[in-house]
Amino acid sequence: MPTSPILTRIRGFNAQLDKFMQIRATNALCMDDLADLATRIIGTSLEVARASVWMLSQDKTEMICISLYEADTDTHSRGAVLLSSDYPEYFKAFLNARVIEAVDARTDPRTNEFADGYLLPLNIYSMLDAQIGSVHQVQGVLCCESCDAIRDWTADESAFAASVADGVGLAIELDRRDQLNIELSEQNSKLGTLATEAEQAREAAETANRLKSEFLANTSHELRTPLTNILASMEILDGTDLDPLQEKWLATARRAGGYLLHTVDDLLDMSQLEFGIVKIEQSTFSCSQVLDEAIDICRGVELIETISIVRDDRVNDQLTSDPMRLQQIIVNLLSNALKYGDGKPIELALLPPTLEDMQVRFEVRDDGIGIPADQHEAIFTRFQQLNGQTNRSHGGTGLGLSIVRELVKALGGTIGVISRPTGGTIFRVELPDLAARIADT
Repeated sequence: MPTSPILTRIRGFNAQLDKFMQIRATNALCMDDLADLATRIIGTSLEVARASVWMLSQDKTEMICISLYEADTDTHSRGAVLLSSDYPEYFKAFLNARVIEAVDARTDPRTNEFADGYLLPLNIYSMLDAQIGSVHQVQGVLCCESCDAIRDWTADESAFAASVADGVGLAIELDRRDQLNIELSEQNSKLGTLATEAEQAREAAETANRLKSEFLANTSHELRTPLTNILASMEILDGTDLDPLQEKWLATARRAGGYLLHTVDDLLDMSQLEFGIVKIEQSTFSCSQVLDEAIDICRGVELIETISIVRDDRVNDQLTSDPMRLQQIIVNLLSNALKYGDGKPIELALLPPTLEDMQVRFEVRDDGIGIPADQHEAIFTRFQQLNGQTNRSHGGTGLGLSIVRELVKALGGTIGVISRPTGGTIFRVELPDLAARIADT
């Protein structure tokens, strides 16, 4: 039984389509080479004078020819540009139609914009254009042009052109995905490198921090022993017969030694806090007695004019906590108030708590320079003080308040600051009764 011409033609189209897809799948073709392959296959299969691939710009305002196959010379060229402003009807047509079958391209309203400047000079009569699309959007158009006579495009020719255009669109999509995979792989590699570098930096920082803490702890111990002996010797010397000038010099030396011992103790405490080895010695004690002892300690190292104590009778004076750590907290807060209080009266208050689960509240109030609101958190950071001018005026290591916050936290309490930049600061510490907290659990 003889085969019909249409069936033979369809089989030929399918064979050429298979060839196109196989070459595309087995060869790493760039976009221009792929377009050259597509235009040659469709040009020779449909026996048209010209076949071309045009790619649409991202903003859809122009198309660029990336391959024009001319059968009479068997050559390819590229580079021509079509502007949507010059051919608005054609752009609208191919963006909205799967295939444009312009039998008489010179009169067809979708293509007649090309008549005078393109179709007539090149003797083009008919156009068959298939939309090149991808998953996301229209990418361009595959154009077949018949010269010398009008051509009535058949359904199988339109289907073949559409299939080749689909193959080009698929290649574009796969190329886009390959590029995205390459970029993703590069990004993953960079992220892996950054993660490794970050981990190395973290380990280096932890090592440096540990070595610093060990150095501070060892150095503080080495300094504290001879310094304590020096201060003890000064105390003995104070009991001897001294003239007024010698007494003045000795008093200055004792104050300076007291400051230095306080600084060494701060460094030692900070290193212990960083290592988490601060031990809480729990006992029941009188809060008032701890406050009195804290003031006596400050009087031993400060030129104190006025520190007053306010005791609220509603407060239960007995507290189960660590009296030495509480004393250290109060001494540091008083020292801070003396440093920044500008010589004005300081008030130490023992008050009822404002927070649930707390038993007692301590407040240290001064009428000094005040603290701006944006620095209320920063002052509790290690080695952090107010602005540089304040540092030079008042000195200090910037450890006291950091140590206070860590100790308050270790005792299960809270600390806050109330201050105005125009003057006056209140540091508020609230502590629970540790015995009651243990009983509740």
